[in-house]
Order: sequence, then C-alpha cells, then structure tokens
Amino acid sequence: MSEVLISEVNNLDGVESPTLPAPVQESPITNNTESPQPPLPPSVSEASPTATDNVPRAADELEALQQFDAELNALSKNLDVLAVNSSAPTVSCPGCKEQVLPTDTRLVVKDFIFHENCFKCTNCSTLFSNVVPFIEQDNSYFCEPCHEKKFGMFCGFCDQLIVGKVLKAMNKTWHPNHFTCFSCKKPFEDPNAAAQGKPTNIEYIEKENNPYCASCYKDMFLPKCTACNKAIENMAINALNGKWHEACFKCQVCDVMLNKEVYALNNKPCCKRHFYEHNGNICTVCNDIIDKEFVSINDKKLHVKCFTCFTCKSTIDDSYYTVDGHFYCPKDVQSAMAEYKKKKMEEKAKAAAV
Repeated sequence: MSEVLISEVNNLDGVESPTLPAPVQESPITNNTESPQPPLPPSVSEASPTATDNVPRAADELEALQQFDAELNALSKNLDVLAVNSSAPTVSCPGCKEQVLPTDTRLVVKDFIFHENCFKCTNCSTLFSNVVPFIEQDNSYFCEPCHEKKFGMFCGFCDQLIVGKVLKAMNKTWHPNHFTCFSCKKPFEDPNAAAQGKPTNIEYIEKENNPYCASCYKDMFLPKCTACNKAIENMAINALNGKWHEACFKCQVCDVMLNKEVYALNNKPCCKRHFYEHNGNICTVCNDIIDKEFVSINDKKLHVKCFTCFTCKSTIDDSYYTVDGHFYCPKDVQSAMAEYKKKKMEEKAKAAAV
C-alpha cells in the first residue's frame, strides 16, 4: 500500500498580496547660490522729521530692519539644506538596473526603489497597480495568474488550481474528490469522515501508473484459485496447470489436504489412495494400494506377498485352488473343501428350522 500526504493550501500557497504603494513624485531640488532679494523695507523719507512724528518713525524703521535681517538669515539656512539634499547619492532600480534620479517618479517596495514603469511581473511584464496586485516569492514579483502557474498546486485529474485541502500521491497533487480508484471511481478519502473532522487512512495500490483500491486490484491483477475462483493474496500452489489456495488444494474425493504427493483425476487434485482405487490397483487381500508387482486373478489384483494359502500362509507359486473366495495350496485344498461343505450344511439346517 502507498501512503498519501494531506496538506492545506489557502490563498495561493499562503502568500498574501501586498498593497501597492502609491507613486511618490519628488520635486526637483535646485542648488541656487544667489540669495533671493528680500522685500524692501518701508521707504524712509529723507526730509527731517517734524517735531510731532520724529520718535515713532525712527522706532518703526528699526523694527523693520531687524525683521528683514531675521528673514534673510532663515532663508540662507534653508538654501544650505536644499544644497545638501540635492547632492544626496542616487539608488539603482532593481527592474532596469539604472539609477533612480531625484526627479523620477518612483515606487518604494519594502527596501527597494523602482521606477514607476519598472515594477512589473517577472513573468509576463504586466505593470503592477492597485488594480493589478503583486505577489512576492523567491525575491521576484508575480501577478496572481503567473504565480498560480509557477507555484500553484494543480489537480492531477482536472488540471485546475487547488485551493483548500490537497492530497499528494504518485508524485502529483489532487483534489480529494478527484483522487479515485481507476476502476470503480470511488474516492480513496471517505467524505463522511473528512466532513466530521475524523482522521482518514488513505491507502491505494499503484499499477501501471494508475491507483486502485484493494478490492479492484485483487479482482483485476491477482491470480485466481482454480478451485474457488477467488483472488490469491498470499502464497499460491502451482500445480496441474493452475494456481491454488493452500486450503483449496485437497483431494476431490475425501477433502484431505495435500502436500508433497499429488495425483490428478480429471485434472483435479486427488490423494494417493483414491487415485489407486480409481484405477483398480487395490489388493483384494490386504486392501492396500498396489504400486509394485502384483498378481491378477479373475479381475482381482493382489500383492505378490499376499498371494498365499489361506490355511498354511505359504506363498503360492504355480498351482492353487479357490474355495469360498480364498486361495489354497494343493496340500490344504481337501480340508478346505470339507470345511466349506460343513458350513453350507449348517446354514441349510438353520434355514429349514426357521
């Protein structure tokens, strides 16, 4: 069985789309060494003041001169600051690798400064905006469609992007309801168990690059037992041009389990005893199988060692007699005949008495 890895994918592999910063337009900075001309102070009449307004006009002129001097000093300090800023070093745009000048419209993205027209998708070159958001991954920037194609997980069955639970099997990713048995089409994940939050044990068998459930795999690929026609999952016995379960490989007559000695009747397994019985090789005297030399008399077969006189038990070589189904040597046949006649007379007398 093969194992299946289950994971969760939300919002394109968990990467959030940052909000695009608004372009920043910086005003040009000029380095002007000439001081701007301050406004002229109120005109002072060269005529001698009259007695009535001399003191107030002198005080006004002094105050105006002091204010003008303060404004001039402040303006000079501002010009010094502007001169310093205008000489600040420029930065390199990550998009075009060229310098971003102070007069250029720029976009600040985290620790980088882009030209406005250089901040675009690494794959399709679409410019990013508030309408076209970007996703950063592996130090590159992608629009959502390109990010899906490059980094998204797609179902091995429907080839669509997977958002949510993902099954990983056979070096592919799958929607849970699309990872099914190739034969019966049943999903390997139990939808009821998944809906209830219960753990699901997903097992499948891979054959010819396709997944199968255990039942379909047995029916389609495992050998069938010659006796019961069911799949053989463990050890099989190869015999009589077929495969057999160990429990099914038994005598067709007496059901005894067979091991090393196997005989066949009509291409079916049979024990030694019933095989010899079927072929008439059973000794009439001892009722054992005959697998060596034998004596055949009146359609009866006997072991050579069993062909003996019924009375003296000596082996019969040539001449013999049969009395009441038994064999006698010439020496004992007379007594056997007398005993046989006596037996018959007793049976006849009993029958008459009844």
